[in-house]
Parts: sequence; structure tokens; C-alpha cells
Amino acid sequence: FDEPVKYAAKLRYYKKDKNILLLKTEMKAGHGGKTGRDANIEELALEFSFILKISGIKN
Repeated sequence: FDEPVKYAAKLRYYKKDKNILLLKTEMKAGHGGKTGRDANIEELALEFSFILKISGIKN
């Protein structure tokens, strides 16, 4: 967990643009992520909600 966080912090420190740099960690999943249909739907919903948020689209 520590190494990816340090890497993301270093990238954020040195980046020159104003684009978002996102680090997503799933502490209860393995290297392949969560498994199962519900987990896939949950992941897709999270991705879409992030896209809507950064696009400025409100409820």
C-alpha cells in the first residue's frame, strides 16, 4: 500500500498540468480486484460517478 501512495504523491508534486491524478486502492480485494457481478456493477457505478463529478454534472 505504501509504495503506490508514495508514487502518486511524487507524481502530484512534479506534475505541471491541472489534470486530476487519481489513486484508487481497494483494501479488501486482491491483485485482480473484486470479483462477481455485483462488484463489477459497483466498480462501473464508481467510474461513472467520478466522470459526472469532474464534468460538473449535478443531480
